Amino acid sequence: MPANEIVGLKPGELFVHRNIANMVPPSDINALAVIQYSVQVLKVKDIIVTGHYGCGGIKAAFKKHDHGPLEAWLSYIRDLRARYRNDLKSPDQ
Repeated sequence: MPANEIVGLKPGELFVHRNIANMVPPSDINALAVIQYSVQVLKVKDIIVTGHYGCGGIKAAFKKHDHGPLEAWLSYIRDLRARYRNDLKSPDQ
């Protein structure tokens, strides 16, 4: 189902950028260009960042497995996970 239909908008009313694990790391020139273009040229006023349960990109980052070229991308998630490890623990742990 197209994203615009999910939020009840007409085609062209929603500008979508997607990538593995829905990340916007500072080195992702593509994502930064999409945001800049959206805000400066298209005059977008609202930006929605969303994800979903069971995200394969997040699951891959939490596994100790060499994913080849994907490893560089997953390193951002792994770094955040390590930095906020204590905050991410459930209260019963």
